Amino acid sequence: MEIVRENISKLNDILSITLGVNDYSEKVEKALRNTAKKVDIKGFRKGMVPAGVVKKMYGNSVLAEEVNTILNDAIHNYIEENKLEILGQPLPVEDQKVTLEINTPIDYTFKYEIGLQPSFTLSHIESKPSYDQEEIVIDDKLLNDEVEHMQKRHGSNESPDDIAENDIIYVELVEVNADGSTKEGGVMNSTSFNVDILKAGDDKNKIMGLKKGDSVVLNIFEAFERERESVLKHILNVKEEEAANLGDTFKVTLSNVNRLVNASLDQAFFDKVYGPGIINSEDEMRARITEELKAYFAKQTEVKVLQELAKDLIDKTEMDMPSDFLKRWIKVSNEKEITDEQLEKDFPAFEKELKWSLIVGKVAKEQEFKVELEEIKQRTREIVQNQLIQYGMGAMPNEQLDNFGKRYMDDQRHVQKTHESLLEEKVLNHLKQFIVINEKPISLEEYSKRAQAEHAHHDHEGHDHEH
Repeated sequence: MEIVRENISKLNDILSITLGVNDYSEKVEKALRNTAKKVDIKGFRKGMVPAGVVKKMYGNSVLAEEVNTILNDAIHNYIEENKLEILGQPLPVEDQKVTLEINTPIDYTFKYEIGLQPSFTLSHIESKPSYDQEEIVIDDKLLNDEVEHMQKRHGSNESPDDIAENDIIYVELVEVNADGSTKEGGVMNSTSFNVDILKAGDDKNKIMGLKKGDSVVLNIFEAFERERESVLKHILNVKEEEAANLGDTFKVTLSNVNRLVNASLDQAFFDKVYGPGIINSEDEMRARITEELKAYFAKQTEVKVLQELAKDLIDKTEMDMPSDFLKRWIKVSNEKEITDEQLEKDFPAFEKELKWSLIVGKVAKEQEFKVELEEIKQRTREIVQNQLIQYGMGAMPNEQLDNFGKRYMDDQRHVQKTHESLLEEKVLNHLKQFIVINEKPISLEEYSKRAQAEHAHHDHEGHDHEH
């Protein structure tokens, strides 16, 4: 076997592989003998089919299969031995006229095109670029809100006789006639709601003045800050099509009140939240919350800086690409057929992704960064834990999280995507040391407004390249 490498353009080579008869004949003969043992041909006992018949019927396909295996191994070994850094996969040169014939063994030459990775430097990082990182100011309002949120979270429920703002009330609703008597065949329903959905005015004042067991008659559709459809569905539990004969006058009877009472800021509360003796006063708690909020927001705002850094690295790193080869490789390797127009439209985004992947690969190789299986498992646990918290469940030990996360770890795409994400994080955290960060104080309110505006802009424009 002979392999000749010829450079045809920048970052583009042709590998010419010549297979002599001796390179493939023995393997083909062995494959034909194995085929003879397995094939089932009418008129012959299994395993007793004459070699000539097997060769005539299956020879060329066996030859093609064996030659293909030899070629794939030869290309793989050549690339490994010569430490070639390629893009995509080697592609057979178009319009090759090679006819495989089992009965006339000859030397064959096959040509493959390969695209090579460009060499490049991260000149953007070498220029010590600077980035603005927003520093969210922890003011009294933010701190007070967080303290109250914790008091609520660890608060208790009470059932007082009277009603106050933010209480949830439980009521019996009965449809009545104009004179207050129960309407025959009318709607009746038991429901609960937070009093803050009541419309300010006389009706709300009447309801807020009720004690348990007291009643008031009112126009149910005028009492709430809600559309008629919402009142039908969520308050009366009636479908629109069933509301033809429905009146609007109802007797509302208070059956219960539920009030969330904030936990007191005492030692029992501090011990419950932080553990015995860790925090011993409200001032200590507020200092602790301030540090936690700073760390949380710093992580949020740092993500934005790293995203900007990644975008700049892609835009400002000069990198040649074997574009014609890559376009052909995309067309050949795409599962669905792709038109030239679609390819031209999508290629710039593909090229950006490829640039980013080469940048990550270069830094990871230089710094010898690796992503271990345990790191992928740990990230998967975090994903599962966050999902469980959204469903109202608490923290779980790793063993349980691993059980929940098994379907993720069995999904090769999830494992691959998580691997890429973790490697990107390591690379960006390494590169972060070479940039200058200017902290820009901003209120949480301003930060949230801007984030919402940016999110709306992305939804409108379509998502840019994300990492």
